[in-house]
Amino acid sequence: MIYSNKKFTTVGCFVLFIGLILLTLLGYPIGMLGLGILLVSCSVWGFIFAESIWESYKKSYKKLPKKQQTIWNQPKEIYYAINHYIFIPLGFAVGSLLIYLYWLLR
Repeated sequence: MIYSNKKFTTVGCFVLFIGLILLTLLGYPIGMLGLGILLVSCSVWGFIFAESIWESYKKSYKKLPKKQQTIWNQPKEIYYAINHYIFIPLGFAVGSLLIYLYWLLR
């Protein structure tokens, strides 16, 4: 049964990510391929929906109580730029590298 619950999806992706890392560290190449596919697909998804994710975060920040609005979670454009121009392409590159390494090792 698949739920459309945001927290369930986040936890499921995290568990999948950790499981694939463990498979890779144990020497199973299929873990490397799965991790590469996960990184590439999440990077592409993040790149496509980056603007809507950012707008949603800014809206949810405004709804937070004043006590929870700190300098650490305040939406700043530099955070968007770092994500969009550094972390998303880095995830795509590492994922592509893992897929290529799997292809070499098979």
